[in-house]
Amino acid sequence: MKKKWCIIVDRFYPESAGVGNSSFTLACALIRKGYAVSVLTPRSNGILNRFEVVDKIAIYRIGGRFLEKYGILVYGFYCYFFLRGLFLLQFTICPDYVLGQTPWEGGILSGVSGILSRKRISLVHTHGSIFHANRILALARLAYCINKVVLATNNEYAFQVKKMVPRVNPFIARNIFIPDSIPGSKDELRHRYGMDDGRFHCIGIGRMVYERCTETKGFSFAIRAISTIPDATLHLFGDGPNREMYQRLSTRLSADVRFHGVVGKKELYSYMKAADCFLQSSLTEGLSMSMIEAFAYRLPVITTRTSGALDIIDDGKNGLLVNQGDADSIIGALLKLIADSALRRTLSDNGYLTFQKQFTEDIVINQYISAVDCTR
Repeated sequence: MKKKWCIIVDRFYPESAGVGNSSFTLACALIRKGYAVSVLTPRSNGILNRFEVVDKIAIYRIGGRFLEKYGILVYGFYCYFFLRGLFLLQFTICPDYVLGQTPWEGGILSGVSGILSRKRISLVHTHGSIFHANRILALARLAYCINKVVLATNNEYAFQVKKMVPRVNPFIARNIFIPDSIPGSKDELRHRYGMDDGRFHCIGIGRMVYERCTETKGFSFAIRAISTIPDATLHLFGDGPNREMYQRLSTRLSADVRFHGVVGKKELYSYMKAADCFLQSSLTEGLSMSMIEAFAYRLPVITTRTSGALDIIDDGKNGLLVNQGDADSIIGALLKLIADSALRRTLSDNGYLTFQKQFTEDIVINQYISAVDCTR
């Protein structure tokens, strides 16, 4: 009989989000390794089915229109999500391994499930949860205490967890990315997307939102930097309540910024293959899936000194590091990259090697399996 995994995550297919996307890829990889995989997730859209199977992944959605209006962190709904999820884990799904992706949506649920079923191995992954408000940190601390395995995307997050709960020894578990085959050469794709105009084309990806009063993706700094470089264009992919604000800013600064909204993965990866560089201006970031995707498509990377990037980027070899919230630092990196084609090739080649050594399916799945094996 196949061993069963259950992944608990706050957004999942068909919704798009960093942790949700990485969870989908992880689920597909586990299935290819011979496991059965289920997912517990909030039903944030009343149109979505409460249960369906997608690519052999059994998806259980909890909730409905109340969640769509008020969100998962409303305590009443969270209690309902917890109790309903616990019932499904204990009596319907019955997994051997249960993984909470971020502490509060899934970590406490996975931990309690592991306590109630002693043979079940419960895991919680920090992802981007370290720097949340104190009331959320209290839930995270509880999740780290009651789960058998704690995972972190980078060394700083592992250190912060250890600082919060000294008896916990977190394991590093990266994100998986499996590249799609994109037809067409770089020149053909540049012609298709109007990038064969002699300009330097950059790609930025992320949700256009403020979280905890912080402009998490830092797009305003990227727009300010682009506005000072006459021959540079920034293509932004993603959407959110602050999109109009960024559009007004780019108009006011006369920056050549093209807002593409949310597009399909194939189209996004085609743009990445055609572009000149990936620009990540985030103020906070765990481990960026977009940066991993850029590595896989041989796109030179400029990124801020966030914790995940500091683990991965060797400045000047597989990427360029810039300061958070500093448009001048971004300008310097862009001008350096525009002027030096040899540097672009070096970053492209070394970035692809980084992807092959750290983010392929076998490597990341083995990180999860090694963490589980240590509990036996």
